[in-house]
Amino acid sequence: MKRFLLALALLLVPSAGWAQCNGVFSANTVCGSIAGGIPGQVATTAILPSPGIPTNVRSAYTGTASMATTDCGKTVALGGSAFFNFTINAASTYNAACQATIVNEDSNCPANGAATCRGKAISINGYTAFILWPGQTFNLLNQNNVWQYTQPGRWVVQALPLFNINHASGGNPFAATPATDCLGSGTGACNTIQNCILIIEGMIDNNGFGPTCKNVAETFTENNAQHTHPIIGYHVISITGDTTTPANVVWQVSGSGNAGYVGRDTGMAILQGFKFVSTGTGNTFIQAGQSGIADFGSIEFGSNTSGVDIQVTPAGAANWFGGTLTVSGNMSAFVQMPGDGHVLLDGATISMPNVLTFFAFFQLNGPANVSATSMTFTGAGSGAASTGAQWLIDRYTNLNIASSVIPGASNGLYNCQPVVSVFTSGTNTTFTPATCNGLFPLVLELEIQGGGGGGGASGTAATAGTAGNPSCWNISGTACTSPIYQAGGGGGGTVTVGNISTGGTISGSGTCNDAIIGGTAGSGSNQGNTPGASGASSAFGGAGGGGFSTAGGNASANTGAGGGGAGVGATVNGGGGGGSGALCRVMITNPAPRTAVYTVGASAAGGTGTFAGGTGAAGRIKAIQRW
Repeated sequence: MKRFLLALALLLVPSAGWAQCNGVFSANTVCGSIAGGIPGQVATTAILPSPGIPTNVRSAYTGTASMATTDCGKTVALGGSAFFNFTINAASTYNAACQATIVNEDSNCPANGAATCRGKAISINGYTAFILWPGQTFNLLNQNNVWQYTQPGRWVVQALPLFNINHASGGNPFAATPATDCLGSGTGACNTIQNCILIIEGMIDNNGFGPTCKNVAETFTENNAQHTHPIIGYHVISITGDTTTPANVVWQVSGSGNAGYVGRDTGMAILQGFKFVSTGTGNTFIQAGQSGIADFGSIEFGSNTSGVDIQVTPAGAANWFGGTLTVSGNMSAFVQMPGDGHVLLDGATISMPNVLTFFAFFQLNGPANVSATSMTFTGAGSGAASTGAQWLIDRYTNLNIASSVIPGASNGLYNCQPVVSVFTSGTNTTFTPATCNGLFPLVLELEIQGGGGGGGASGTAATAGTAGNPSCWNISGTACTSPIYQAGGGGGGTVTVGNISTGGTISGSGTCNDAIIGGTAGSGSNQGNTPGASGASSAFGGAGGGGFSTAGGNASANTGAGGGGAGVGATVNGGGGGGSGALCRVMITNPAPRTAVYTVGASAAGGTGTFAGGTGAAGRIKAIQRW
């Protein structure tokens, strides 16, 4: 009997085990066995894959948090329509085979952004924190207790990206742990325009959509916001305040020698809706150069003591983009260009509500090109009401102002290089001023030197030297007839003891700034075997020396100095030196004469006798024309 019961029990054992997998199963169970266990219903959690096998099981976070150790193998979903920091601790604190997929679920951002579309700051142990932008994903892998991850790269936007700026409340996206993505408002905005530019330069693929940095209504100070790199997927950044009322967004530039915005190295921007104000001296509001372009519109240019509103340095450009411009504060120049580049203002309307003071509205040097045609200026400071020159440019500049009345009480000045001419001869010769950009010079400087007298002769039948000839300047007709300026010639050397030759004198209807009469020379001699008297030197030197039983020396050419007297031989009555011509220096301004006639005093012969007197030098006229 016992043997029968034992046999029956052994037959029923497999059936009992099988019976555990029959009938109704408990929820979340399967039929099977765990290693070393008894077959039957087993919970699914007991046979899930290891942490090294992705399951795409969602683990969601909507605020600041750290990745849980149980997130290995899962898809870590970051959402909540908010910017927050997500920390991934040291790899050694997670399963050695841990891997996970991290995704920013705030995706499908609309044009110009929305509060529901935010980035997340990712802080992975051992790495620099970064921003995971909306819709971006990366894979995380624990490799020998060191995290490795796929770089998410630039955010490829799917609509017009808008980044906000609030200097008072915004955060720094480049802090050790990014404080913001600049997609939000208030503390969710950028703290500077510069940081907004850097995000677009370095983190975004614009994908054909134009990015915007939008500043809230505020008064702020920011110097040298620089855009110095090309952006990806588009060509230009819009930097915008309030285009309807620019005075609601006041951009202050402080200190000295700073700029508000700087575009260079292919950096291109459109600035709109700001009022610029300098709280220091010698600053610049908008600067472009070195292949940088700064377009602008709906801008108010406020007070800018000794500064420049728009400066274009070599290879830069600045162009009116549309909207009314307002120039309400004093400055040194509205546009300054120290080299090649171009500025387009055609058709712009500029309101000038105040009477202003400036050096020159346009200050242009070198091969600069400015097109300012068909512009309209309105307000109390337009036309000739404001103090300053309309422009100051040089001969290499192209300024087109057709159908525009540039503000400024003083006519435009052409900053051409001076033209210097020295005339060493000529009688009643016409002088025609040079022109620069179609304009005559504003200043004509004259240096008029009269001729020197000839030296007296010596010996038998000796005669006095010939008087020097005057140099003259006149408006028309005969130069030395009722001249405006005349520098007289020096007197001829005498042959009479005690009679000295006189220097030339100044005359004419005009007044010389420097009126220098010529020098006198020594008289003749009645003593035998004595040298003749030297001629008188002019401001240019060059007097002829006295002879010794020889002819007198000739004065140096075109110095206006006197010739030397001849030396006395056995026969008495030696020669005296010739006097030098007078010198007139004068600056003719506002305006310089259009044409003139001049005569240069010719050389004067020495006296004749046994030994002849030296020749008196001709005069000269030097003319310097300045614009």
